[in-house]
Amino acid sequence: MSAVAASGHLISKTAIPQSVALASTQAFQTGKSIAKLSVATLGVIGVVELTVGFLTGSFGLKANGVDSLSDSVITLIVSLGSS
Repeated sequence: MSAVAASGHLISKTAIPQSVALASTQAFQTGKSIAKLSVATLGVIGVVELTVGFLTGSFGLKANGVDSLSDSVITLIVSLGSS
């Protein structure tokens, strides 16, 4: 069975779910890769901010370091939960 698309071309009803599933799988894999990069980046930023904060005595840098590390942990938990 086929259907007419907005362009007037005939398309198979089974082709649509397969292409959507493929795009969804690729998007999910891309999201997982971005989450891993985000965890690593936020972790490094947090460690650097904490280190500089302790070396200079800056409470602002210490607070930002803790915030970055907590964001990294939250991103990790979410990415593990979506696996």
